[in-house]
Amino acid sequence: MRGTEIARIDLFQYTLTYAYGDYVMSSGRVVNTLTSMIVKLHTRDGHVGYGESCPLGSAYLPGFAAGGRAALELMAPGLLGGDGTNLADIWARMDVALSGHLYAKSAVDIACWDLLGRVTGLPVAELLGGRLQEEVRLYVAVPMGSPATMAEFVQRERATG
Repeated sequence: MRGTEIARIDLFQYTLTYAYGDYVMSSGRVVNTLTSMIVKLHTRDGHVGYGESCPLGSAYLPGFAAGGRAALELMAPGLLGGDGTNLADIWARMDVALSGHLYAKSAVDIACWDLLGRVTGLPVAELLGGRLQEEVRLYVAVPMGSPATMAEFVQRERATG
């Protein structure tokens, strides 16, 4: 689309605090805060799109917040001038700049979908094929602990719906 070329990319980060204190994983790994990365794409004609990536700590999966920021710094020059509403082109540009690192590329992908929705005036759900239901059920992960502690956590969460 004319005017939807990416003119600037801003990167923000913030720290999320786990609502229940410490989230305990296997091998004694503990997470209580997570660093989230927000990407803001600006187009030449003034549209914006936002995307986010929030890896689950540096010891859980290969992706981690500092790696996401570094990946975006490597990819950003190749994204400038690209049409933010042409996801195939944006993905090709990201892949030329950096192999792999899908957790970092996902923030740009989400920002492009948000941008496309804003430019067309359509909800992203419709762009992706339409809604099948009004609500999406979420889940809460159960932190590792003794069976009694884990069962207590589940009962508490069930009571909240």
